[in-house]
Amino acid sequence: MKYLYYILFIIAIYVFIELLRVDRPIEKFKNNTQPDTLQSLDTLQPPDTPYKIRYNNIKYLSPSDVGEVFPPSSNYLKILTGRKIAYKVREFQTRDSCLEKYNTSSLLPITPTEIEAFDKLLYDMSSIVANTPLQYLLDMLLKGDVKIAKGNIWLEGGMPHTHYDTIIMPHDMFRKLTQYKYGRPTDNFAIREFGLTLIHELVHIEQRIEPEKYEHLYENWGFQLPTAVNGMEHPLYMNRINPDGLENKWIWQPSNLKNINKWYWIGAIHKDNAVNLKNVEYIAHSVQYSQGIATLNNITRRILLEDFKPFINYFGITNNHYHPNEISAEYMSIYYIELLDGKMTSIHEKEGYETFVKTLNL
Repeated sequence: MKYLYYILFIIAIYVFIELLRVDRPIEKFKNNTQPDTLQSLDTLQPPDTPYKIRYNNIKYLSPSDVGEVFPPSSNYLKILTGRKIAYKVREFQTRDSCLEKYNTSSLLPITPTEIEAFDKLLYDMSSIVANTPLQYLLDMLLKGDVKIAKGNIWLEGGMPHTHYDTIIMPHDMFRKLTQYKYGRPTDNFAIREFGLTLIHELVHIEQRIEPEKYEHLYENWGFQLPTAVNGMEHPLYMNRINPDGLENKWIWQPSNLKNINKWYWIGAIHKDNAVNLKNVEYIAHSVQYSQGIATLNNITRRILLEDFKPFINYFGITNNHYHPNEISAEYMSIYYIELLDGKMTSIHEKEGYETFVKTLNL
């Protein structure tokens, strides 16, 4: 009997040891769960998906390529450093310090992980715009006609923008795109928000390639570009410099005022106490227009754009609406979202959007 107890004791110990070696489901789940952090994303292995393709024609710029974005002839830097308010709101004390930083540290390196993530975004966007009027925009990028750069954290307030043939995306966008690469819950956000932004910026590139196309659209909207705007020196000086629309003399006439000489200059004016690029007011000034020259109408005060009903009712947007370059890029982004969602939005009720669709044959 004593030996029987001894044998049973040995068996019990063996069973206990074997049980310790079994993976328990809850522990296995915990071990396989990756925290949603940048560090964990860098250690994850890419899934077996078609996103391993490479768009070899795309040129991703490095910090050493800054001369391609801001060459000595850069009209943007000349305008920027010529206005104290412009470099002050970009947190520079002198024009020389502004110029030096733009020319030396504007760009950040784009990592291989970020390039793979960008590839995935382009792959998914291609399926959305294929055989649609937007395909040519993405083809500009895929064929190598457009360059991609990552902006430093301070550059243009962290907002996406373009110079010549280069789209500069914020550094934080690339960081978030790495989550998209590995199928995180941000997938729909990425293809919607980042895809929308990319379409918007591609339009700004095309505006430089085919200016006549967009000038025709702007004329159909009721815009004119005077050779001079008299009496508007202060608003023009205080107007926010936008690399996507450096020409800031555009004036607009509502369609119901075509029989009288009443036009409006529209812009984004820095507030008196502005400390960054977003401290602006969107306003309209009444002007008269004759023989290519617009003159400030001193009878009326400036109008907040949000209260300018003829403008808001015509275009139907309250964001990126202070310059025709921005309106057209914003409209194209809306068109992209309609393709993504497979349905029209209420913007089709606005005359400005319908004119946009008809003029560009979308």
